[in-house]
Amino acid sequence: MKIHTMGAAGVGATTLGESLAKVLNIKHFDSDEYYWFPTVPLYQKKRTHEEMAEALKKDLENEDSWILSGSVADWGNFIIPELDLEVFLYIPSNIRIKRLIDRENEKFGIKANLLGGNRYDDFVKFIDWAKKYETASMEMRSLVKHNDWLKKIKCPILRIEGDLSNEERLKKIHQYIK
Repeated sequence: MKIHTMGAAGVGATTLGESLAKVLNIKHFDSDEYYWFPTVPLYQKKRTHEEMAEALKKDLENEDSWILSGSVADWGNFIIPELDLEVFLYIPSNIRIKRLIDRENEKFGIKANLLGGNRYDDFVKFIDWAKKYETASMEMRSLVKHNDWLKKIKCPILRIEGDLSNEERLKKIHQYIK
């Protein structure tokens, strides 16, 4: 089975992908691992689309089954023919942005993200970017771009909308797969 989970930043695609991989006992891959070079601090240097695709292809080529989480709409078209299930997650923006703020504060510390903190500029830039998901066009990760990606998908698409727990989402996927 080859499954892709995706949605806006903060919808829980990675958390769902990790949990689903454990339940199905298959390998999980996350798009952020291919998008960014490992840096200190994190998220400072992006790979080219070609580098992202090549690295992901290399990791997937020897796997019979896998879960991939995150958006690959700009660089991952090669996975489309391989997919058995596409899972698109959507939650209201206000809930998603709160999750992102909480996640960033937990990951880096509240002081780092406050005015005067060493991550303040990156934090504000990231949250402002994430807030544009519903209104932006194809130039960035957006609902428009994701809907365009979904039009290309040949396998079944499971849309899970609303502020559901990870367990509720897993249950929906399990019911769908059966």
